[in-house]
Amino acid sequence: MDISIKNMVCKRCIMVVSQIFDKAKIEVAKVQLGKVETAETVSPDALEQINIQLKSAGFEILNDSWARLKLRKPFLPMRLSRETYN
Repeated sequence: MDISIKNMVCKRCIMVVSQIFDKAKIEVAKVQLGKVETAETVSPDALEQINIQLKSAGFEILNDSWARLKLRKPFLPMRLSRETYN
C-alpha cells in the first residue's frame, strides 16, 4: 500500500517517519521522500493513529489525489506554460 506524506524533505524525515510506522507495528517495504510503501494494506483506524503521530512530528498523510499530484509535480504548471509559449 502506498501512502503519500506531506513535508518529508530530508533523510531525517525518512528516519522519523520510519520510526512512527515501526512503533505502530506496521511493516514498511520502502520509505522515500513523500511516500511510504507498506508490505500490507493498513486499516483506516491504524492510518488515523499513524496520522496523529505524523502530525505531532510535523508531517501529514495526504488523502486527496490533487494534493498528492502537487506533492509529486510541484512545477508541472510552470513546465506546461513554458512548453506552450516556447
